[in-house]
Amino acid sequence: MSNWSPIAILPNPSLKNPIEGHFVAFAGTSDARAVAICQASPKFGELLSRFTDAFGVAIDPAVLIARADKLPISGDAFLSFRDLVVASIIPYSRSLNTVYRNSNRIAYSNSFWIYPWMLNAQTNSLTMSTPALTAFHVVEHFGGQSTPELSVMQVDDIDEPLFDALLARWTRHYFGKRARWADRALFRSLNTAFHAAALPGGVGVTLFDLGRNVSLWVSALEILSHPRIAKAGLSTVYPLSERIAYCNSEVERRKYAAYNPTRKKNVKEPRRPLPCWMYGKLYQARTISFTAIECRLRR
Repeated sequence: MSNWSPIAILPNPSLKNPIEGHFVAFAGTSDARAVAICQASPKFGELLSRFTDAFGVAIDPAVLIARADKLPISGDAFLSFRDLVVASIIPYSRSLNTVYRNSNRIAYSNSFWIYPWMLNAQTNSLTMSTPALTAFHVVEHFGGQSTPELSVMQVDDIDEPLFDALLARWTRHYFGKRARWADRALFRSLNTAFHAAALPGGVGVTLFDLGRNVSLWVSALEILSHPRIAKAGLSTVYPLSERIAYCNSEVERRKYAAYNPTRKKNVKEPRRPLPCWMYGKLYQARTISFTAIECRLRR
């Protein structure tokens, strides 16, 4: 178990069971690998013990770990693993919340925010590097905190078939012999979806904040369907959605009038599956949002 190395700390999710990714994983502090890491590096164990919520109540953060024999792994690969985990949890949790009217599930990607401070294994000091700040400090003065606008929640629900499919693509893209445009588009799309699934704002959310998230969801779908040599939009997202084999026949049935801004009068539009209708509504909402912003700026 001691051949695993810590990569990053996530103070918001609570993990009873690890989320495995072949040679990377999200693990809780009680995971045998995390325990072995803390035994080998007591300073890292002290760092984990210094996390609390906003009121000083101790919390057990999650740790992103990787097999030492597979290092170095690019930062993009780690972030894409985080993004695919979020894609396998957030939509699934939101759908369960809708069906069962229970909000006690992780519904925002902020829960998988990576803490900026991390232990430097060579110096046993804390380091941070962001676009805004590069700094170092000592563990003894550290006080880590979970995101105050979110509660610390346990990860219970994950879309296993989706997770397995995305993990296979992640392994192929970052560790395979040949790069593919479809894989590159997929992980660009998942990164956009990660930000689309975030809280639209903290205190005082405006319509413009909601519009930004809608725009990001639309962009995520357009990136996913991007043909590389042409533009993406309704003409690429609709066909992609129609090629999917849906488990629910009502979702798959082509009975929905999806949005088409170029629709001609007296010309019957083809009916499409439910996801096309939903994307069309998001597309319209993005257009309305941008129009509202432009009108406000002209005042």
